[in-house]
This record gives sequence, structure tokens and C-alpha cells, in this order.
Amino acid sequence: PTCGACGVLPAVLRYTADRRGFSENEIRRAIATAGIIGNVIKTNASISGAECGCQAEIGSACSMASAALAELYGMDTDQNTPQKSQWNTISDSPATRSWDSFRCPASSATQSPR
Repeated sequence: PTCGACGVLPAVLRYTADRRGFSENEIRRAIATAGIIGNVIKTNASISGAECGCQAEIGSACSMASAALAELYGMDTDQNTPQKSQWNTISDSPATRSWDSFRCPASSATQSPR
């Protein structure tokens, strides 16, 4: 994600690492997982607010952060356990679905919403 959303993933990971004591290797793995999600989004849509509007930017950042948290907490989308409902709670949050609910034209000033 570009300028407006570039701090989402680092903020989520820093807060989580400080509060839960995850190791540097665990954080690296979470960053790699987030990167995979970012690449999927970039390949099939866009991570750029300037290109596709604010929802593409913050939506992709939140999706990447959700995937990173899922990795840190050992969640798996294929599990049929209580963890699966936790994954759904994280991945189906309003922020993650922002591209469905918030619209602004990509040609608008993406630094300051109208």
C-alpha cells in the first residue's frame, strides 16, 4: 500500500509483538504472509489509492495485516475448529471489507478524502 496506508501493517505488527512477545522470526514470517496477500491483490486488482481509490489502499493494507495476524496466531482457513471463527472475525472485519463500503474516485486527491 502507498502513502496513506503504509503504516497499517507495521503498526499492527509492532503493537502485537510488544503486547504478546512474538519473536523476530515470527514477525518475519507474518510479514512474508502479508506480502503474499499484497502480491495477490496487486496482481489481480490494485494496492494504490491513486490508481483505484482509497478503498484499494486501506483495504489491501488491512487484508495484509489480517493475514499477518492469522499467521502469528497460528490460524488456518482449513481448520474446522474455534480458531476458524477467529480467522473469520479478523479477515471479515469492516476495515478489511472497506473496498465494498467506501467509494471515492481514483482521480480525487487521495491524500485528503472529500
